[in-house]
Amino acid sequence: VYSEAAWLQISDPSKNVEVTLTHNLDKELIPVISKAVNNSRFKKILNSDFDRNPKSLKISANLKEVNFRSILQFPVTVKGEKIGVLALLKEVNDGFNKEMIDIIDTFVNQASISVENFRLLNDAIVNERYKEELKIANRVQNKLLPDRLEPCEAYDIHAYSQAADEVGGDYYDVYPLDEERTALIIGDVSGKGTSAAFHMAQMKGVFQSLVQLDLDPKEFLVHANNALSRCLESTSFITVSFFVIDSKKKLVQFARAGHCPSLYYSAQTKETKYFKNRGLGLGILRNFNFHKYVQVNEFTYQTNDVLVLYTDGITEACNDKKEQFGYERLQSALTRHADQSPSTIQQGIIKDLYKFCGKESLNDDYTLLIVKFN
Repeated sequence: VYSEAAWLQISDPSKNVEVTLTHNLDKELIPVISKAVNNSRFKKILNSDFDRNPKSLKISANLKEVNFRSILQFPVTVKGEKIGVLALLKEVNDGFNKEMIDIIDTFVNQASISVENFRLLNDAIVNERYKEELKIANRVQNKLLPDRLEPCEAYDIHAYSQAADEVGGDYYDVYPLDEERTALIIGDVSGKGTSAAFHMAQMKGVFQSLVQLDLDPKEFLVHANNALSRCLESTSFITVSFFVIDSKKKLVQFARAGHCPSLYYSAQTKETKYFKNRGLGLGILRNFNFHKYVQVNEFTYQTNDVLVLYTDGITEACNDKKEQFGYERLQSALTRHADQSPSTIQQGIIKDLYKFCGKESLNDDYTLLIVKFN
């Protein structure tokens, strides 16, 4: 459009950055010219009647008291937000005709689209990098869970865990204390996502450290609460069930720290029941009174009895009617599949769960740990 001078200002408030480009113009003159535009008596607003945003006006004006006599000023907008301005200058009055104005209008619109596409591309790159980091976090977290749970003469064992997001807060582990005794744990961190995954990693560290001390279930939970109370956020806690299986005595001792009641199937009576001993989640009570809330129970097992440990993502999974899968349906599912191997029991329970919910993508992490005694 044969302008003698011009300037372009683009700003990014989120990064506190502003860039000014000029053509045949000293940057120091921009405030002077802008003031002349505001004072001009010969100024036209080029926006339509339906676009009268004072901050995004398209202006054509004749100027006084500056070297240039006419200006064409257009806002650069992205998604309705003004991010800059393009100003073109001429040394004669009324230097821009309607054809020139239309050309600049089209040019600025194309420029706005280009800026928006560039920002979208940057956002896409950031999102892709974030997704890749989550994949890495997922692989790292999977390493925190046992790759395979080794069966022994006393029992067969199988675990299944699925996070609602790329990473989650469910945890389980097994540790052989000696040739006859095994420690078993399942836990659930409050919340979901990366913060829950971080606290899950802390729980693994606490378990691996304390379990080597060969503590009874009550001592283990008390020490775990002391350790986690020092590092968990004030709003976070971890529910846990901790078991010690003695294969020689066919005896299981266990304690619960606010976790879901464990489910038990008796092969002799063909009945299921929940162990509902009391207990507070780790990190809820951060003082020396925590031991008062730990209750240790024990039971003896028989051949083909089944112990099911799980997280609340199982029982609280909902269908379209907002009904929860619940404790009774979990009992029924175990009863139907109890005569199978632990892995088949797990598959049967998950199949029943998906059938009830009508989908395979749940809103919470869910984990199952199945122990079948030989």
